[in-house]
Amino acid sequence: MRQLRTKGGSRRWRCIESIRATKRSVAERDAFGKQVTAMNSNKQSIIAKATQNPELHRAA
Repeated sequence: MRQLRTKGGSRRWRCIESIRATKRSVAERDAFGKQVTAMNSNKQSIIAKATQNPELHRAA
């Protein structure tokens, strides 16, 4: 992760791979964005299921 300054002057944290993706073609950036979105959606789905069914995720 790196902290970058936006055009408006504020600072945002960005992963290094996202920074590298900005230098690629539009199609490659779109593919990268869709991949990251899918990973984030999957992660949130797992978290939601664990929250709804905590007894299924207890350590034995």
